[in-house]
Amino acid sequence: MGVQDSTIVDNQVVNNMDGGLYLTDETAPSFNDVISGNTVSNNKVDCGITIAAHVAGHGDYRNTITNNVSENNGAAGILIATPTPGDTDSWNTVSNNRVIGNDHGGIVMH
Repeated sequence: MGVQDSTIVDNQVVNNMDGGLYLTDETAPSFNDVISGNTVSNNKVDCGITIAAHVAGHGDYRNTITNNVSENNGAAGILIATPTPGDTDSWNTVSNNRVIGNDHGGIVMH
């Protein structure tokens, strides 16, 4: 929640009862974060990798999701979302990921 300039690299995030990796703006904007080289799989209920903006005026931006494997998760493989009006997810980069076998779309933006 509210992280800046962090790096999440080369982790195994598997078999959780909820989702895998989750980046949000609950307490402050989340920006300039890198999620790379991770394996995120078999997380039962939610998405493999999620960037979600929930607070108007905060937002998630300039984050990079690259070179990850996200497979067999309970929802989307990779989700970038702003579930309420006024939230901002922008300038995020998603590239060179392997996203297969998830219960919802591979890469979902809403």
